[in-house]
Amino acid sequence: MLLVFGSAACSSPATRDTWDRVQRTGIVRVGYAVEPPFALVDSTGRVSGESPELLRLVMAELGVDSIEWVGTRFGSLILELQQGDFDVIAAGMYITPDRARAVLFSRPTLRDPTALLIRATDSARLTTLADVARNRAARLAIIAGAAEERLALAAGLSPSQLRPVPDPTTGRAAVISGEADAFALSTVSLSLLRRTHPDSTALKVVPLSFPNDPQLHDIALGQPAYAVRLDDITLRSAIDRALGRVLGTPRHRAVQQRFEFDSTFDEPTNSQRPPSAPLP
Repeated sequence: MLLVFGSAACSSPATRDTWDRVQRTGIVRVGYAVEPPFALVDSTGRVSGESPELLRLVMAELGVDSIEWVGTRFGSLILELQQGDFDVIAAGMYITPDRARAVLFSRPTLRDPTALLIRATDSARLTTLADVARNRAARLAIIAGAAEERLALAAGLSPSQLRPVPDPTTGRAAVISGEADAFALSTVSLSLLRRTHPDSTALKVVPLSFPNDPQLHDIALGQPAYAVRLDDITLRSAIDRALGRVLGTPRHRAVQQRFEFDSTFDEPTNSQRPPSAPLP
Protein backbone atom coordinates (compact mmCIF):
# COMPACT_ATOMS: atom_id res chain seq x y z
CA MET A 1 0.00 0.00 0.00
CA LEU A 2 1.59 3.27 -1.10
CA LEU A 3 0.80 6.84 -0.22
CA VAL A 4 -0.10 8.54 -3.49
CA PHE A 5 -0.56 12.27 -3.82
CA GLY A 6 -1.60 14.37 -6.79
CA SER A 7 0.99 15.94 -9.03
CA ALA A 8 2.22 19.41 -8.16
CA ALA A 9 1.97 20.25 -11.85
CA CYS A 10 -1.80 20.34 -11.49
CA SER A 11 -1.79 23.53 -9.42
CA SER A 12 -3.65 26.44 -10.99
CA PRO A 13 -2.22 29.92 -11.60
CA ALA A 14 -4.51 31.26 -8.86
CA THR A 15 -2.66 29.30 -6.19
CA ARG A 16 0.47 31.38 -6.82
CA ASP A 17 -1.41 34.42 -5.46
CA THR A 18 -2.83 32.75 -2.35
CA TRP A 19 -1.01 34.96 0.16
CA ASP A 20 -1.98 38.09 -1.82
CA ARG A 21 -5.62 36.96 -1.77
CA VAL A 22 -5.51 36.17 1.95
CA GLN A 23 -4.04 39.60 2.70
CA ARG A 24 -6.55 41.35 0.45
CA THR A 25 -9.67 39.56 1.75
CA GLY A 26 -8.59 38.84 5.33
CA ILE A 27 -9.86 35.28 4.87
CA VAL A 28 -7.86 32.03 4.84
CA ARG A 29 -9.39 28.61 4.13
CA VAL A 30 -8.09 25.84 6.36
CA GLY A 31 -8.55 22.08 6.07
CA TYR A 32 -8.57 19.81 9.12
CA ALA A 33 -9.37 16.22 10.08
CA VAL A 34 -10.53 15.23 13.54
CA GLU A 35 -7.72 13.70 15.60
CA PRO A 36 -7.81 14.92 19.21
CA PRO A 37 -5.93 16.68 20.66
CA PHE A 38 -4.47 17.99 17.37
CA ALA A 39 -7.83 18.85 15.79
CA LEU A 40 -11.38 18.43 17.03
CA VAL A 41 -14.84 19.99 17.02
CA ASP A 42 -15.98 20.99 20.51
CA SER A 43 -19.48 20.78 21.98
CA THR A 44 -20.36 24.22 20.59
CA GLY A 45 -19.37 23.26 17.04
CA ARG A 46 -16.16 25.29 17.13
CA VAL A 47 -13.13 23.82 15.35
CA SER A 48 -10.44 23.53 18.00
CA GLY A 49 -7.43 21.46 19.04
CA GLU A 50 -3.74 22.28 19.28
CA SER A 51 -3.22 22.85 15.55
CA PRO A 52 -6.28 25.07 14.83
CA GLU A 53 -5.82 27.12 18.01
CA LEU A 54 -2.14 27.75 17.30
CA LEU A 55 -3.06 28.68 13.71
CA ARG A 56 -5.52 31.24 15.07
CA LEU A 57 -2.61 32.87 16.92
CA VAL A 58 -0.49 32.75 13.76
CA MET A 59 -3.18 34.30 11.58
CA ALA A 60 -3.89 37.00 14.16
CA GLU A 61 -0.16 37.79 14.12
CA LEU A 62 -0.43 38.16 10.33
CA GLY A 63 -3.52 40.36 10.51
CA VAL A 64 -5.84 37.74 9.00
CA ASP A 65 -9.26 38.21 10.59
CA SER A 66 -11.28 35.24 9.37
CA ILE A 67 -10.68 31.49 9.01
CA GLU A 68 -13.02 29.31 6.96
CA TRP A 69 -12.74 25.74 8.22
CA VAL A 70 -13.15 22.74 5.92
CA GLY A 71 -13.47 19.33 7.56
CA THR A 72 -12.46 16.15 5.74
CA ARG A 73 -10.80 12.78 6.31
CA PHE A 74 -7.09 12.76 7.06
CA GLY A 75 -6.22 10.73 3.98
CA SER A 76 -7.91 13.31 1.73
CA LEU A 77 -6.21 16.42 3.12
CA ILE A 78 -3.30 16.68 0.69
CA LEU A 79 -5.37 15.97 -2.42
CA GLU A 80 -8.02 18.51 -1.40
CA LEU A 81 -5.31 21.08 -0.65
CA GLN A 82 -3.79 20.51 -4.09
CA GLN A 83 -7.11 20.88 -5.87
CA GLY A 84 -7.78 24.19 -4.13
CA ASP A 85 -10.47 23.28 -1.61
CA PHE A 86 -8.51 25.16 1.07
CA ASP A 87 -5.21 27.00 1.51
CA VAL A 88 -3.62 25.47 4.62
CA ILE A 89 -3.72 22.10 6.37
CA ALA A 90 -3.99 22.35 10.17
CA ALA A 91 -4.28 18.79 11.41
CA GLY A 92 -1.11 17.84 13.28
CA MET A 93 0.27 16.41 10.02
CA TYR A 94 3.76 14.93 10.44
CA ILE A 95 6.51 16.01 8.08
CA THR A 96 7.62 13.02 6.00
CA PRO A 97 9.75 12.76 2.85
CA ASP A 98 6.80 11.58 0.74
CA ARG A 99 4.59 14.45 1.86
CA ALA A 100 7.39 16.99 1.44
CA ARG A 101 7.33 16.21 -2.28
CA ALA A 102 3.61 16.99 -2.43
CA VAL A 103 3.26 20.05 -0.17
CA LEU A 104 5.32 22.79 1.46
CA PHE A 105 5.60 22.37 5.22
CA SER A 106 6.03 25.14 7.74
CA ARG A 107 8.61 24.81 10.48
CA PRO A 108 7.61 22.06 12.95
CA THR A 109 5.35 23.23 15.75
CA LEU A 110 6.23 20.50 18.26
CA ARG A 111 7.55 16.96 18.61
CA ASP A 112 5.24 14.02 19.33
CA PRO A 113 6.73 10.54 18.77
CA THR A 114 4.81 7.63 17.30
CA ALA A 115 3.56 4.92 19.66
CA LEU A 116 1.39 1.81 19.76
CA LEU A 117 -1.90 1.35 21.61
CA ILE A 118 -2.23 -2.28 22.67
CA ARG A 119 -4.29 -4.35 25.07
CA ALA A 120 -2.55 -4.51 28.45
CA THR A 121 -2.66 -8.31 28.29
CA ASP A 122 -0.47 -8.18 25.16
CA SER A 123 2.27 -6.00 26.66
CA ALA A 124 4.71 -8.91 26.91
CA ARG A 125 4.46 -9.90 23.24
CA LEU A 126 3.85 -6.61 21.40
CA THR A 127 6.33 -3.82 22.04
CA THR A 128 7.54 -2.95 18.53
CA LEU A 129 6.25 -2.91 14.96
CA ALA A 130 8.64 -5.78 14.29
CA ASP A 131 6.71 -7.86 16.84
CA VAL A 132 3.54 -7.25 14.85
CA ALA A 133 5.30 -8.00 11.56
CA ARG A 134 6.62 -11.36 12.78
CA ASN A 135 3.11 -12.60 13.54
CA ARG A 136 1.46 -12.69 10.12
CA ALA A 137 -1.93 -13.18 11.77
CA ALA A 138 -1.53 -9.91 13.69
CA ARG A 139 -3.31 -6.77 12.51
CA LEU A 140 -2.27 -3.14 12.95
CA ALA A 141 -4.85 -0.36 12.85
CA ILE A 142 -3.65 2.80 11.09
CA ILE A 143 -5.37 5.95 9.89
CA ALA A 144 -5.34 5.81 6.10
CA GLY A 145 -2.72 8.14 4.68
CA ALA A 146 -1.02 8.75 8.04
CA ALA A 147 2.75 8.54 8.58
CA GLU A 148 2.30 5.36 10.62
CA GLU A 149 1.27 3.49 7.47
CA ARG A 150 4.68 4.14 5.93
CA LEU A 151 6.47 3.21 9.15
CA ALA A 152 4.56 -0.06 9.39
CA LEU A 153 5.42 -1.12 5.84
CA ALA A 154 9.07 -0.16 6.33
CA ALA A 155 9.13 -2.23 9.54
CA GLY A 156 8.15 -5.34 7.60
CA LEU A 157 4.38 -5.52 7.92
CA SER A 158 2.57 -6.70 4.82
CA PRO A 159 -0.29 -4.59 3.41
CA SER A 160 -2.69 -7.37 4.41
CA GLN A 161 -1.74 -6.83 8.07
CA LEU A 162 -2.90 -3.20 8.00
CA ARG A 163 -6.43 -2.30 9.03
CA PRO A 164 -7.19 1.27 7.87
CA VAL A 165 -9.58 3.17 10.14
CA PRO A 166 -11.21 6.56 9.53
CA ASP A 167 -10.44 8.12 12.92
CA PRO A 168 -8.71 7.52 16.28
CA THR A 169 -11.85 6.39 18.11
CA THR A 170 -12.41 3.63 15.56
CA GLY A 171 -8.78 2.57 15.94
CA ARG A 172 -9.18 2.23 19.69
CA ALA A 173 -12.38 0.25 19.22
CA ALA A 174 -10.57 -2.12 16.84
CA VAL A 175 -7.93 -2.87 19.49
CA ILE A 176 -10.51 -3.38 22.25
CA SER A 177 -12.66 -5.69 20.12
CA GLY A 178 -9.70 -7.72 18.87
CA GLU A 179 -10.13 -6.68 15.23
CA ALA A 180 -6.62 -5.22 15.54
CA ASP A 181 -3.77 -6.18 17.85
CA ALA A 182 -2.36 -2.65 17.97
CA PHE A 183 -3.07 0.88 16.78
CA ALA A 184 -0.21 3.14 15.65
CA LEU A 185 -0.57 6.89 16.15
CA SER A 186 1.09 9.78 17.99
CA THR A 187 1.90 9.42 21.68
CA VAL A 188 -0.36 12.28 22.76
CA SER A 189 -3.34 11.07 20.72
CA LEU A 190 -3.02 7.50 22.01
CA SER A 191 -2.56 8.65 25.61
CA LEU A 192 -5.79 10.64 25.31
CA LEU A 193 -7.61 7.64 23.82
CA ARG A 194 -6.42 5.44 26.67
CA ARG A 195 -7.23 7.98 29.36
CA THR A 196 -10.76 8.61 28.10
CA HIS A 197 -11.69 4.92 27.83
CA PRO A 198 -13.94 3.67 30.68
CA ASP A 199 -11.38 0.98 31.57
CA SER A 200 -8.05 2.69 30.92
CA THR A 201 -6.15 -0.12 32.67
CA ALA A 202 -7.15 -2.47 29.85
CA LEU A 203 -5.00 -0.50 27.40
CA LYS A 204 -1.32 0.43 27.25
CA VAL A 205 0.65 2.96 25.19
CA VAL A 206 4.05 1.70 24.03
CA PRO A 207 6.61 4.15 22.56
CA LEU A 208 8.33 3.21 19.29
CA SER A 209 11.91 3.84 18.18
CA PHE A 210 14.04 3.11 15.11
CA PRO A 211 17.61 3.56 16.39
CA ASN A 212 19.20 1.81 13.40
CA ASP A 213 17.38 3.75 10.67
CA PRO A 214 17.88 7.54 10.86
CA GLN A 215 15.23 8.32 8.25
CA LEU A 216 12.53 6.22 9.91
CA HIS A 217 13.66 7.58 13.26
CA ASP A 218 13.03 11.14 12.02
CA ILE A 219 9.52 10.23 10.89
CA ALA A 220 8.71 8.33 14.09
CA LEU A 221 10.00 11.29 16.10
CA GLY A 222 6.82 13.08 15.05
CA GLN A 223 7.16 16.65 13.77
CA PRO A 224 3.72 18.12 13.04
CA ALA A 225 3.58 21.23 10.85
CA TYR A 226 1.22 23.28 8.72
CA ALA A 227 1.13 22.52 4.99
CA VAL A 228 0.42 24.63 1.90
CA ARG A 229 0.61 24.01 -1.84
CA LEU A 230 4.06 23.71 -3.42
CA ASP A 231 3.83 27.06 -5.20
CA ASP A 232 2.55 28.95 -2.14
CA ILE A 233 6.05 29.91 -1.04
CA THR A 234 5.06 33.37 0.20
CA LEU A 235 2.20 31.96 2.29
CA ARG A 236 4.53 29.39 3.85
CA SER A 237 7.10 32.12 4.55
CA ALA A 238 4.47 34.28 6.24
CA ILE A 239 3.35 31.37 8.44
CA ASP A 240 6.96 30.61 9.38
CA ARG A 241 7.64 34.24 10.31
CA ALA A 242 4.56 34.33 12.52
CA LEU A 243 5.41 30.99 14.13
CA GLY A 244 8.81 32.42 14.99
CA ARG A 245 7.09 35.20 16.92
CA VAL A 246 4.45 32.99 18.58
CA LEU A 247 6.13 29.71 19.57
CA GLY A 248 7.25 29.69 23.19
CA THR A 249 5.21 32.75 24.19
CA PRO A 250 2.67 32.71 27.04
CA ARG A 251 -0.12 32.62 24.41
CA HIS A 252 1.40 29.51 22.87
CA ARG A 253 1.97 27.88 26.27
CA ALA A 254 -1.69 28.44 27.11
CA VAL A 255 -2.71 26.53 23.97
CA GLN A 256 -0.30 23.70 24.80
CA GLN A 257 -1.55 23.40 28.37
CA ARG A 258 -5.16 23.43 27.25
CA PHE A 259 -4.53 20.33 25.13
CA GLU A 260 -2.13 18.67 27.60
CA PHE A 261 1.14 19.26 25.79
CA ASP A 262 4.04 20.36 27.97
CA SER A 263 7.58 21.54 27.29
CA THR A 264 8.75 17.94 26.70
CA PHE A 265 6.94 18.17 23.34
CA ASP A 266 8.73 21.37 22.28
CA GLU A 267 10.47 21.37 18.93
CA PRO A 268 14.01 22.81 19.28
CA THR A 269 14.07 26.38 18.01
CA ASN A 270 16.90 25.62 15.58
CA SER A 271 15.09 22.61 14.09
CA GLN A 272 15.17 22.29 10.32
CA ARG A 273 12.64 20.57 8.11
CA PRO A 274 13.62 16.94 7.50
CA PRO A 275 15.10 16.34 4.02
CA SER A 276 12.67 15.34 1.29
CA ALA A 277 14.76 12.43 0.03
CA PRO A 278 12.70 9.31 -0.75
CA LEU A 279 12.53 6.47 1.70
CA PRO A 280 14.50 3.37 0.69
